[in-house]
Amino acid sequence: PLTVAPDLQTARMALAVTIDVPHDRGQSYEVALTLRAPGGATLLQRRQAVTSQGVAHDVIDIEQPELWWPRGHGEQPMYSLQVCLHEVDSDGTPCDERTLRLGARRLRLVEERLSDGENFYIEMNNRPIFCGGANWIPADVLPTRVSADRYRALLDEAVVGELTMLRVWGGGIYESDVFYDLCDERGLLVWQDFAFACGVYPAHADIASSVAAEARAALRRLRHHPSLVLWAGNNEDYSIAQS
Repeated sequence: PLTVAPDLQTARMALAVTIDVPHDRGQSYEVALTLRAPGGATLLQRRQAVTSQGVAHDVIDIEQPELWWPRGHGEQPMYSLQVCLHEVDSDGTPCDERTLRLGARRLRLVEERLSDGENFYIEMNNRPIFCGGANWIPADVLPTRVSADRYRALLDEAVVGELTMLRVWGGGIYESDVFYDLCDERGLLVWQDFAFACGVYPAHADIASSVAAEARAALRRLRHHPSLVLWAGNNEDYSIAQS
């Protein structure tokens, strides 16, 4: 994601591209980066060498970023980052490529002690946000039957209903990419539960390592979405365990 400075005047993206090639061939590849502004103008084009370990690093700075806002607070401009993998001295045809859409926003989860308790709210671009919303459960018992149009219709209902946030229930699924893309476009914030429903789960080493692998995979797939503002560890499992 784009990290926005406290004064909202600059943004920085630290990029690490990992490719799956034999280690002794990593340096025979390079990565071409293209960053485009929300309006389509090219902000940056450059190439980075891939190390023998199959990794390319870069840091991209943006002056006066166009800020992404939750619905009702502003617009939802999206930057576009294209990453193309090339063999060195090739004819220019990419071996692989990926394009991500990114939103520049400064996000804080504020938890501060008060005289009679503790507050808990999202602050976006230095502005406290009221997160009225709803629970999101899978839209069909067979998730693959849910089309992009179906997602679009349901999320448009959330917009018409003046919702700001959707909490993806832990008893459901990590949703399709199109769900998060549409939330990005509509300024709908997403509270994402890890996929644990109402139960007490075993905690031996094999289960723990499986959970860690699942969490890494989910985070890597979804972390670039500006709409995704909070990851929660479970549904209400802790209260069951405490009881």
